[in-house]
Amino acid sequence: MPVGFHLGKRLPIMDRRVPRLSKHIGQMPPPPPSSNWYADVPVWGMLGNDEVGDCVDAAVLHMILQMTSYVSPASAPLPTTEEAIALYSANTGYDPAIPGTDQGSYVLGPSGLMQYWLTHGVTCGGVLNKPTAFLQITHPNPVEWQQAVALFGSVMIGMQLPARIVDGDTVPDVWADPTGPIAGGHEILLVGYEQTPIGVIYDLVSWGEHYLATEDFLKNTMDEAVCVIDPAFFSVTGQDPAGVDMATLAADMEAMRGA
Repeated sequence: MPVGFHLGKRLPIMDRRVPRLSKHIGQMPPPPPSSNWYADVPVWGMLGNDEVGDCVDAAVLHMILQMTSYVSPASAPLPTTEEAIALYSANTGYDPAIPGTDQGSYVLGPSGLMQYWLTHGVTCGGVLNKPTAFLQITHPNPVEWQQAVALFGSVMIGMQLPARIVDGDTVPDVWADPTGPIAGGHEILLVGYEQTPIGVIYDLVSWGEHYLATEDFLKNTMDEAVCVIDPAFFSVTGQDPAGVDMATLAADMEAMRGA
């Protein structure tokens, strides 16, 4: 693995409390041929994932940065490494003085970072952020990935990352071959996609950089997927997600906060 690249996503936990996008997708328009929600983000930042296994925390902060960069570009708060490490510590008990506590994070479940974000909020650039709601996405279904990116801006993707991506001196620009031994669990942020002569290519953010991935790669490595709904983002996309029952989602989220 290249020096300075860590993983850190723990194996997925089935969380039946979290509603699914497919439950709400009936009235949504079909996804457009392409969607780009990364070009206006000036810099992503490594956010400590070169030091510890806080890739899930980095993905959450990248998502907040992305949403605010489009909703309020003049005042988007830039996340810091200190905030990412503090979040990792608060949610998992990681102690920088005890290396053995660097065990990575769950995404879903009672001890997952999504639950923490919903209940306590996440500080990004000095500003506390709480999600309105989040949804699980059927991870082998590319139409749902595209639907979520086009409507909500991004998707947090959990995967079992093949060692070939991180066993050289550098990380490849295009992630295409899903075969071979697995290096471990990793969390990335899906921020766009486009049609190409070789099929749909997806834009992702990992370790503070923009990479590309083929649909086949994602289908064969992804083990969980989550999107966050921020109503402020709807005005940016110019689309009306009429299939999303916000009242029901709000009730679902309130029940999760109280769990």
